[in-house]
Amino acid sequence: MLYIQHKKPYLCFVNQEKKYPLIEKTKPQDCVASKAILSMRALMGIYKKHLGKHQITQSQLGIMMVLGHFRTIPQAQLGRIMMLDRSTVTRDLKRLVDRNYLIKEGAVNKLTLIITEAGLDFLESILPDWEEAKKEAESILGEDGMEALNLVLQKLGCMK
Repeated sequence: MLYIQHKKPYLCFVNQEKKYPLIEKTKPQDCVASKAILSMRALMGIYKKHLGKHQITQSQLGIMMVLGHFRTIPQAQLGRIMMLDRSTVTRDLKRLVDRNYLIKEGAVNKLTLIITEAGLDFLESILPDWEEAKKEAESILGEDGMEALNLVLQKLGCMK
């Protein structure tokens, strides 16, 4: 019997003789989701390095970029395009509205988002740093990595 001392005032008992065959044969490094998350974290680190000074998250930047192209879009459509859950969209929009980059119009269940002049100016000002992050990520991945990434996204139905 192995005794593991925790910071709490009790002991946790682990029976070293008991077998856990599923745990023992499982290789966490083979998990597809874990690999995707690790690659996302590595890429996000590159973008954060270049965009951190602008105090905007990748999710918020994505919203700004979509609105930069459309200028106005129903909130529900934005969520579908970006594959974001409602709570993430709501949280990100609040921050962008508070910074006067976006405005919301319409009924609560039919909100339309509109990018402001301040939002367009802000987006225009950070795009050079975004472009540097994109170049660095593409350089690291190389042509074959970019093709593989695009293939994965196609197979998952995220891009055509």
